[in-house]
Amino acid sequence: VGKRGADLYAAVCAPCHGDDGAGVHAPSIREASYLAGRTDEDLTQSISYGSANPKMPGFLDLMGGPLDAAQVDSLVRLMRSWEPGSDPDSQ
Repeated sequence: VGKRGADLYAAVCAPCHGDDGAGVHAPSIREASYLAGRTDEDLTQSISYGSANPKMPGFLDLMGGPLDAAQVDSLVRLMRSWEPGSDPDSQ
């Protein structure tokens, strides 16, 4: 894939979670309550290894997915930039 942050999100995540993270075929991942209730490690684990409920595949290359660890980290940083009071330029 070779992308990071917002470009990577658009290519890999947006088809299910929507262009703005509000959800399309998968739940919203942009709500403040969702982000506040999860640590960076929680988000990394979900993106990397997937989740059972709701069902999401693992996207880390070690799981057969297209992303390396640095790309997963860039997605977590992007998601944190969606939190109220965050600095979107810190990406």
